[in-house]
Amino acid sequence: MPETLLCHPETGITFFGSIEATKVGNIIVPSGHIILKRGVPNAFGVAHIWARHKQDMNALGYSSIEQVPHYVAEIVHPGAVIQYESDKRYKNHRLTIVKSERGIAILEFIDNAYSIVTAYNRKRPRGSIIGSVRPYEF
Repeated sequence: MPETLLCHPETGITFFGSIEATKVGNIIVPSGHIILKRGVPNAFGVAHIWARHKQDMNALGYSSIEQVPHYVAEIVHPGAVIQYESDKRYKNHRLTIVKSERGIAILEFIDNAYSIVTAYNRKRPRGSIIGSVRPYEF
C-alpha cells in the first residue's frame, strides 16, 4: 500500500507534471513524470510529509493528511523551478522543486519516474537551477 499512487487533486490523474532530460556537468538528469505515493512515515510520500511537517502545514491551513496532495500540488506545478543538488548520499537523482511562498518538494528518480519524497516550508533551497516543471502531456 505505500507504493499506491495518489492523484493530483485538480486533474484526477496520477501525474503532477513531468521533467525534461538535461545535463548537469557530467551527469545526465533523465526525463520522467512526477508522482506522489501514499508512502511511509519517516521515509517518503504523503505519510512522511504529514508525519514530519503537519505543524507547518496546519499553519498554512492544511488540517489533515488527506490535504497533503493539495499542498504538494501548490508546490509542484507547471513552471515551478527545478534545482539539482549533487549529493553522494543518494544513489538516485534527487531534485528540488521550489515554490517560495509554500515551500519546496524533494523528488527522487526511481523506476523511470520522479517520486515526491517530501515537501515542506523551507525558504532557501540548495542546488543549481536546471529547468522548470512541465505539464503532464498524455
